[in-house]
Amino acid sequence: MNILLALCFLIFAVFNVSGQSSLGTCTRPNGEQGLCIRYDQCPEILEQLQRRTRNNRELMKYSCGFDGKIPKVCCNFDCYTPEGNLGKCQNVNSCPHLNEMTKTTDKDKRAYVRDSRCTTGPRDVCCGPLPADTYAQPREDCTAQTAFPPHPNTMCCGFDAQSSSKIYGGINTGIDEYPWLALLEYKKKDTGEIKSYCGGTLISNRYVVTAAHCISGPGAWPPINVRLGEYDTSTNEDCVDGDCADPVQTIPIEDIITHPEYNPKTSRHDIALIRLANPVPYTDFIRPICLPASNVLKNTDDKLEAYVAGWGKVNQTHSRSQIKQQVKVPIVKTQDCQNSFSTRKFKPPVTVTGNQICAGGEAGKDSCNGDSGGPLMLKTGLLHELIGVVSFGLKNCGTQGLPGVYTNVYSYYPWIWRNIRP
Repeated sequence: MNILLALCFLIFAVFNVSGQSSLGTCTRPNGEQGLCIRYDQCPEILEQLQRRTRNNRELMKYSCGFDGKIPKVCCNFDCYTPEGNLGKCQNVNSCPHLNEMTKTTDKDKRAYVRDSRCTTGPRDVCCGPLPADTYAQPREDCTAQTAFPPHPNTMCCGFDAQSSSKIYGGINTGIDEYPWLALLEYKKKDTGEIKSYCGGTLISNRYVVTAAHCISGPGAWPPINVRLGEYDTSTNEDCVDGDCADPVQTIPIEDIITHPEYNPKTSRHDIALIRLANPVPYTDFIRPICLPASNVLKNTDDKLEAYVAGWGKVNQTHSRSQIKQQVKVPIVKTQDCQNSFSTRKFKPPVTVTGNQICAGGEAGKDSCNGDSGGPLMLKTGLLHELIGVVSFGLKNCGTQGLPGVYTNVYSYYPWIWRNIRP
């Protein structure tokens, strides 16, 4: 008990300082990006408090605000555990509870270890808090669909039926490619006219991720439906070379959750969740994408390329595509992206943060207005992860040297999970 009291006293003594209360990323004392979360959700800080590996003055530098009366810290992390907690990628031998699971014959615990694997090394796992017993119990397979997003390691998301593998400069996709793409339908209040404008991405059988600016626009055109399984918007039945898609599913919107700190002037926190009125059945043409389980952009030395897909404008005359399009775009480092916008002297000035991703900047290749809210996808083998949401860019799409800006989904992983209900 004395140890517990001492620990509690230390926590409040150390973190009884003012700090930022905003959600999302923060800057750690060493200049690296971190996530501003409650101290009791940060394995790194808990370990330091218990072992007294840092003095009080050093720990105060990690403070970034409060959640009510509970201190928040700028936590270092590499990955998310299968149940959505923060973790660090490390050798399984140095993660006691996962190491113990490798020694058991219990197939569900061994499956949990498999789901915890990191890509940083052959025996690396995402080591986080000790999982609750519920996560060591038999888990549902992919046919048991729920409102909660599947973890990438379960192989229940991010795979399309396309075995191979117009946005401006894009090409037509396969009819069953990117089955998580969604179109939002809006209804004009005075006439009842229905039009589709923004895109979105299916992450479970009840939720779609889109951009906040797609939801909080002019009140005369409120969003009412989500269209899934679409390929060619000009036809009722979509067929390519004799291969025909299932009928399009139009699902009414039950609820909309816009990020509470969304700022339309700066495009900060440009992300929203849509809850569908009823579960959508998965088919070859309707499937969820994976949320990113690790920070794929942390190693900025890697030259990554991502994909954008949708029905946006396909040329400088601003004509929209009727057929689902795709384009590959390079990921641009945040500082390089900021420099590109700074040299153009935009008014108001454009500021790019760690909660955003820049991609593109090649002539003739970009996402355009019609793709707002759509996905920026990282493809690893056959697995697709939703790393960004189309936020903003120049009106002249595909301008050399000026990337498009996307909301960084990984930064909002905790917010997404907090706002999903069964």
